[in-house]
Amino acid sequence: MLAVLVAVSTTADLDRYSMHAFAETVRFQGALAAMLSTRGGAQEALVTEGAGTLTDRPAAELGSRVLTGRRVTSIRYDDGGATLHTTSGAVRAGRVIVAVPPPLSGRIGYDPPLPANRTELERNTYMDSVYKAIAVYERPLRRKGGGHAEFVMLGEPGGAVFDTSPSDGPGYLCVLVAGAEARNLDRLASADRRRTLLQQLAPHLGPEILEPVTGSRGRWAPTSSRTRTPCARSAPGSPEPSPTCATARSRSTPGPQSAI
Repeated sequence: MLAVLVAVSTTADLDRYSMHAFAETVRFQGALAAMLSTRGGAQEALVTEGAGTLTDRPAAELGSRVLTGRRVTSIRYDDGGATLHTTSGAVRAGRVIVAVPPPLSGRIGYDPPLPANRTELERNTYMDSVYKAIAVYERPLRRKGGGHAEFVMLGEPGGAVFDTSPSDGPGYLCVLVAGAEARNLDRLASADRRRTLLQQLAPHLGPEILEPVTGSRGRWAPTSSRTRTPCARSAPGSPEPSPTCATARSRSTPGPQSAI
């Protein structure tokens, strides 16, 4: 059970995750229970209609000024600003905010190169993996006996299940599987994946759990077929990332790098 709890709460591959890094994560979050709790913890509140609306709605208001679907391949910066080369052409800007984790920003070419500490961070970190599925039902589901439909799955795959049903809507079950098991799950056909996730819950919620009205899955993988999270971890044996080296540049760095 502890292995499943640590994997789901950190989304790390446990064979590549140090106890020091885990202890620092727990210290930063307050406690392992706080990271997983749906009452008074990190899993308590949800954004109505999904977190994606936090960016979709402002983008809709800004209209054509927001360009999406253009993967940045390189950034050339000078005293006058920066030129971003993308898969759909070049864009000129006064300043650039690179708002992706270090392993992904490392796929972008920079001219001139970024400081050595930033390059080292990009080289020595990797992306976590998590598979997230949401099964939708006509009504919220309850355990046999009336409890909320929230579980820790100890089978294969192991994972966590949260009842994310809106107060006045249908039943939503959010299933999280982390690490190598998430990547294995992502390789299955859709029907096999659904059966693998939901069959562990049938003894507790009844056979109707196996037939959701519809389902959706989210993956943090705009450039990869594998399931990813927005979190980066230090590779084993490398220095742990710190807030000072996680920035694109040092505040004291003079010259055109101030454009990034």
